[in-house]
Amino acid sequence: MTITLKVYKNSPEHGEYMNARFPKDRRHHSCSNETFEYEGHRWKYQVTSFDDNGDYDLLWRPDGKEPELMASDATLRDKFAMAALPIAWKAKEDGYYEGDDEDVAACAYQMADAMLKARG
Repeated sequence: MTITLKVYKNSPEHGEYMNARFPKDRRHHSCSNETFEYEGHRWKYQVTSFDDNGDYDLLWRPDGKEPELMASDATLRDKFAMAALPIAWKAKEDGYYEGDDEDVAACAYQMADAMLKARG
């Protein structure tokens, strides 16, 4: 199941929506399949249409009842963390630190942040 949201072009929210969908610091195309953060959720553009209230963009997202991860949700930081995760698990297994699963995940993201910083 999915949740949908109509963002009307004449609404006060439209500018914020456009900035979320097409951030100035990234290269985007109007036909992009990427998801974007808007109003506290990850959304994906579906279609532009109109009704009695005006023109709108229809967005959708998973309802959360079924586990679903859109591949484009993964950022470069997430991909680096995924690559670092086996190293973090091995470090824990070898006794370099103690902690639970969340500590291992945090360690992977710390390594990802270091990789991003090293990139410049």
